[in-house]
Amino acid sequence: MVVLRVVLPLITLLGAFKQISCASFIWYHYMTSQPLHQDHVIFHYFKVEDEGISMFEKLYNGSQCYTDDNYSMKVLDREPNFTLEKSMNNCKQLRIVILHNETNEEPYKIDNVTVLNTFNPTSNECISASGSFHVVLTQTRNPSEEDQQKISDGLKNLGIHGLKLTDLSG
Repeated sequence: MVVLRVVLPLITLLGAFKQISCASFIWYHYMTSQPLHQDHVIFHYFKVEDEGISMFEKLYNGSQCYTDDNYSMKVLDREPNFTLEKSMNNCKQLRIVILHNETNEEPYKIDNVTVLNTFNPTSNECISASGSFHVVLTQTRNPSEEDQQKISDGLKNLGIHGLKLTDLSG
C-alpha cells in the first residue's frame, strides 16, 4: 500500500478522524456525477500507522472490481477549500477540492474532482484528459434518512445537481 509522509495535512483532510495510530476507516463514494465510461471508485480505505498513512481504493470498471494502491496524494492548498492532487508515476491525474468537510452533525464530504490526465499502466504513459464531476462521500454504505436529507440540502446549497447513487455492492 501507498505510505504517505504528509501525515498532518492528510489527517486534517480526513476531518473527524483523530490522530490515533493503527486506526482505520473507509469513505464510500455514495453519489457521483462521474461519467459512466470512467472507472468508478467504490470506496477509499485509510489506515494511520506510526510510519504514515496507508491507503487504497476499490474501483469498478464496468465489469469487475479491482484494487488500486499505486498512487500518491499531495496537499496543494488548505484555504479557502482543502485541495489535493492525486498522481500515479509522476502523472498528475486528479485535483480534488473539498467543498464540504464532515462534521459531527453532517457526516459526509462533498468534493469537486477535476480530471487532469489518465495513466495507462500497460504503456506507462500519461494521457491528457479533462472533465470534472462531484462526489459525495459517506462513512457508511447506507446513510440514515436524516443524513440523506442533509446531503440533499448540502448539494442544493452548493448549487450541485444531477448526482446519481453509486452502486456500493462491490
